[in-house]
Amino acid sequence: MTLADLALLVAAGFAAGVVGYVTGLASILSYPALLVVGLPPVTANVTNTVALVAVGVGSFAKSGRELLDGDGGKLLARSGAVALVGGAVGAGILLVAPDKVFVFVVPYLVALASIALLLQPRLRERMAGNDAHPAWWMLGVFVVSVYGGYFGAGAGVMFVAMAMVLSNLPLWRATLLKSALLGIANAVAAVAFIVFSHVHWPAAVAMGVGCLLGGWAGPPIVARLPATPLRIAIGIGGRQKITKRVSINAEYYYQLPGYRLNGSSNSLSLGFDIETGGHVFQLHFTNSRGMNERTFISETTGLWEKGDIYFGFNISRVFTLSRKKR
Repeated sequence: MTLADLALLVAAGFAAGVVGYVTGLASILSYPALLVVGLPPVTANVTNTVALVAVGVGSFAKSGRELLDGDGGKLLARSGAVALVGGAVGAGILLVAPDKVFVFVVPYLVALASIALLLQPRLRERMAGNDAHPAWWMLGVFVVSVYGGYFGAGAGVMFVAMAMVLSNLPLWRATLLKSALLGIANAVAAVAFIVFSHVHWPAAVAMGVGCLLGGWAGPPIVARLPATPLRIAIGIGGRQKITKRVSINAEYYYQLPGYRLNGSSNSLSLGFDIETGGHVFQLHFTNSRGMNERTFISETTGLWEKGDIYFGFNISRVFTLSRKKR
């Protein structure tokens, strides 16, 4: 592993630490970075889990006192114990299952994180009027912690979405609790991986340094951002080829509660790509009329269920300036 690879991992770790604190999507940045420097998928996942422990350490060291205020300590103790068991179970599944199982299920786990984002607003509306659901909360902590110990991408999003549905926690406290619970699940999984699996230590240390700094910097960065203009959204997209030249595409942007414009809705787009050999035709159906990131992410007002569906069409052409020599 070269110095450039290590520098990339430190930078990716810092970005993962900050993004992980704000949105809970640290692994979306850190795991691909480990693949880029050449680690196999399972080794990358194990190393990623070890490195991400630093995110929880950094964020808790910076803002843990606020989480422990009032009844926060009791909630953290109870939830943390469940997260500890869940993380151990998830790590055990990864260690026992064949490597090819992990490679096969990862896309579906990412899709699970997408579904958690998609359903959170509807679930919160259905359960409105109830302050908390402690039994469901504990069950959810266990399930998400198992997922976090096994893979973890999007686990933080699931924790925040679950807290907004099943508890009366404000967003900022749910974000702090998410970081602590993820740190616990990652820590117990990391111990299991260190003992029973192969951790790529140069990569883990480099990324861990970045994660520690990013996790420590996350709370003050968010605190210094002006609340009114700040808009935080999480975007997830997917592409599935159904023939050699045709694919189905989907894209969804979830705006975090408290960081969205009044009257705006989440943008969902579905469409097709049709490749003709030189041209690519793109057909889109969406509830957004915006053409740039600012408008279609944060200023969408249409709703699919109310028939606010718009059709868009793009065409692109690939030009080859020189032929490859055979």
